[in-house]
Parts: sequence; C-alpha cells; structure tokens
Amino acid sequence: MKVLIVSGFLGAGKTSFIRHMTDTLLDVDFVIFENEIGETDIDVKVLQEGERSLNVYEMTENCVCCTGKADFLTNLMTILSALDPEVLIVEPTGAARLSILMAAIEGLFYDAIDLLPPITIVDATTFFMEKDRFSDLRLEQIRHASVLILSKSEHLEESEIARFHKALHELSPEAEIITGDYTALPDAFFRRRLERQRKKENPGTCGEKGEEAHHSHGPGHTHEDCHHEENPVETVTLTDVFVRHPLYLMRFLDLVTKGAFGRIPRAKGYLPCGGDWVRFDLVEDHWMISGFSPQEGANVTLIGKELDEGAVRDYFANIAD
Repeated sequence: MKVLIVSGFLGAGKTSFIRHMTDTLLDVDFVIFENEIGETDIDVKVLQEGERSLNVYEMTENCVCCTGKADFLTNLMTILSALDPEVLIVEPTGAARLSILMAAIEGLFYDAIDLLPPITIVDATTFFMEKDRFSDLRLEQIRHASVLILSKSEHLEESEIARFHKALHELSPEAEIITGDYTALPDAFFRRRLERQRKKENPGTCGEKGEEAHHSHGPGHTHEDCHHEENPVETVTLTDVFVRHPLYLMRFLDLVTKGAFGRIPRAKGYLPCGGDWVRFDLVEDHWMISGFSPQEGANVTLIGKELDEGAVRDYFANIAD
C-alpha cells in the first residue's frame, strides 16, 4: 500500500486537490484518511460528492502527528489489513507537523507500506501573510514537501509567479513547484505522484532534512508544544442553524472577516438556505458560497482563537426570528 500525504495550512485547498486527483485517476483504488479539527465532517462530505464513491476514514478527536499518532498508526494498519488499497491518501489537519507524521509512518518499518513523496498545498492568497505571522509551523510543511502546489494562482501575473517561485525555492530548494491551474495538468502528472518512491531512511532521521524520527513526549510536553503554538486552535461547530436567504449568510461571513466572533482564519460548512442547501468556505478575508446537496443536518464550523460561541449562536437565533 502506497501512502501519500497531502498537507497544507487551513483552507489551502487540500480536499479540493485530493478530490480532483481521485476523479482524474479513476482506475486507481484510493482510500482517504481525514484528520479534521473539531467535530466536523465537512471535508468528508466534499470528498464523497465527486465522480465516484470513496472510502473515507475520519479522525476528529486528536492530531495525527501528536496526541493521536498511535490511533492513526492503528487505523493505517487496519486499512491495510481490511482494504489493502493501492493508495492511501492522508490529509492531516492544517496544524500538523509534516516531518513528525512522515517519521511515524516510516517508523513502522513495514515493507507492505511505501511512503510516497509528500505534497504540500500552498495558498497563494495567504502565503506571504502566513510566512511572516506563523513562520515555524506553516513553513515546516513546505520545507519537508517534495512537491509544492501553489493553489489559487491561476490568475497571477508572471512577476507574481516569479516572486512565489523565489520564496518557495528558498524554503525548499529540492521541491518541485507547481503554479497555475492544477486541474489543467495532464493525467500523467498525477500518476507520477504515485510512482516515485521515497528512499527508506535510517532510524532517527526523516527524509532528507535530518529530522528526528522518534518524537516522544517528555514530562510536561503537551499537544500545543508539538505545534509550537502558545495557544491551541479552538473550534466552534453548530449543527442546528439555517438561513432564510443567502444575504444572511453573506452578512455572517462578512462579520467573521471583521473579527466579530474572534480571530477566525478559517470557517466552513453547509446549511439550509431557504428551500435549498448551500456550502460556504472562508479563508482569512476571502469567502465563497455554492450550492450543495441536501444533508441530514447543518454543520457550521469556525476555526481560530478567542472564539465567541455565544455571539455566533445569537446571530443565527436573531435571524431565525
């Protein structure tokens, strides 16, 4: 079983890339492992809306690179034993450390598992802001990737593309950098991602960057230490909300970008809107709304810090009256 990690910070477009890749290579037997932040199945729903039905395993309680590492490896072996797909695609949470996840998989030392060169999705609309604000965690995912996909870059000028190339090359000199519309790439590009084998590393190293492979938690070490964040990311999930008109949802997303409910760089969800269902996706101050298939219940998830859940619930309660 080949294992392909597709990493990237919150809202970079990991799920969309995976959906396109699996729809492009319909002859390949894929299974997806999703590590979500909070109690949300939004990305799972998106993955199941494509050209074919996919087996999707989900873990929402812990991060696969830290507190949930043992559970993840158990799930990985279960998938291998029960399904043995050609390719298992792992989509870690945007707050996961790629090097630690790679080391955990390589640490199994099991010939039936081949770790492919990892892919990191880089959001062109937020990269330079994140580079300055969140240097350690965000850049770690770039430094350890073999392929960097610059998402949302199809409308950039050549001078802007050159600026991204220079910055990404400085961070990861050996990585292959892909810009423009990846959905226009030939099938062969995606198939090559499944053919290149990573060289097996000696115990104590991870990839070519020389990271420690065995990451243990000593006394006082916490999940937040693993991510080098002073404050852990918080989530708020609402499942009993609706809007009567898209304007109410647009107003809500506008308030999110203005900080009315806390520091929220990422929000996503689906909910009833009038007689239809809609899906929304927000990254920093950019958001979009699109149609969605009817679901059993709504799911509105906000990810950030200093979240005011009461204010969020009050907003939806007030517009429902």
